[in-house]
Amino acid sequence: MSTATLEHDLAVSAPSPAKVSPRALFFLVVVALATAASGFEDARLDVGDLLVHPYLLPIALAFPFVFISDAKRLPRTILNWSILAGTIYAVALFNDPDAISEFAKVSASAVTIITVALVARDERALTLGTLGLALGVAFLSLRGMSEVESEAVGAMMLDVGNKNAFSLYALPALLLAGHVWLSGRTRGLMRVTLMATILVTVVGIFSTGNRSGWLGTIMVGFLLMGRGKSARTLGTLAVVGSLAYIGLTSLSSTAAFERKWEQTVEGNESDGKRLELFLGSMEVALENPVLGAGPEGLAMELARKVDAPARKVDSHNVIAYIAGALGIPLLLTFGALGISLWVRVRQNLSVSAREAHGLLRQMILLWLMRGLFTREVLYTPTFCVGFGLILGLCMEGGVWTREPAATDHQPEPRPPASHLQSTLT
Repeated sequence: MSTATLEHDLAVSAPSPAKVSPRALFFLVVVALATAASGFEDARLDVGDLLVHPYLLPIALAFPFVFISDAKRLPRTILNWSILAGTIYAVALFNDPDAISEFAKVSASAVTIITVALVARDERALTLGTLGLALGVAFLSLRGMSEVESEAVGAMMLDVGNKNAFSLYALPALLLAGHVWLSGRTRGLMRVTLMATILVTVVGIFSTGNRSGWLGTIMVGFLLMGRGKSARTLGTLAVVGSLAYIGLTSLSSTAAFERKWEQTVEGNESDGKRLELFLGSMEVALENPVLGAGPEGLAMELARKVDAPARKVDSHNVIAYIAGALGIPLLLTFGALGISLWVRVRQNLSVSAREAHGLLRQMILLWLMRGLFTREVLYTPTFCVGFGLILGLCMEGGVWTREPAATDHQPEPRPPASHLQSTLT
């Protein structure tokens, strides 16, 4: 395939009933499926001191083409806040021993979101990208449930990270799969497949000893309930919950769930530690308000403040991490970026664009909830790909543009189709 062909296939700028080429759809499915490979330590590429996620290879190949040809589609306000956040991030990391590693991970997340958003321009892209994420996460879930670690830990789905890492991968896929499944736009095998992945993923999450994952799953259920508010939606979610419970009790081990539930009811020492770490991080932020103490500096300060035996302690909270390690200005900039994503510039949106933006708001809430328990949400592959899929549809629907979007009215007569346009019809 020539460079010109790849560029045109990944970024179609002319209005067309089908805006994403078959090759671009294939690219999105490959990227989405490849996120699951990140759960296998042997699948990650060892580059210097970094373990590179497999899905970043196709992203790195596509990014120059789609950015050069379609960067003008990125909403100006969102782009400006993102650039400012990236600049502050880089300056704040300047003297940190792990500056290169940290900045590389955050940059990879940003590049992934931008690339996927510029490629994913219609509902087919959202559906197929979601299918890839859902299948990958379901595979990890099945693999983990077949090898329960212990009563305390439960099923371990990933070779990397701890017992809490799987829900980071699973929750974005679960929200997207639920949205597409409830939208009524899927039929036949696609619908059955999404239903199966949802059930397997829910059972997998509750097979672990990860309470934040359980909370996230319940939150996804409420978010999906809110999108429909119909008896049919409520009944469907009730059936899914019942089937997931049957699957958990008959096909998987409930020992970790029962143990963690008992700890939650009776009180868990780790809950108090989390609050202590959050307050300690905020103290560090006030002591170093402009650029923070740096990731390593924050970890060492927290160890001292909570009298931990270890030399370093993680903040276990993305807000605490940003404020304490990187400074209050960056936290405020991230807040402004989130607000700019949340607010609709245009109100007369198509049904598709309004639904896409509603889904984006749900993903932001899910990201924030999961971020209350870990800073790893900044780099999680499925969150990055999921945000990209939704942002692409929002941008195409004109959510952040004041002028009417091309998708909201009948297309004007066009000259004879080019070769690329002909292949899409």
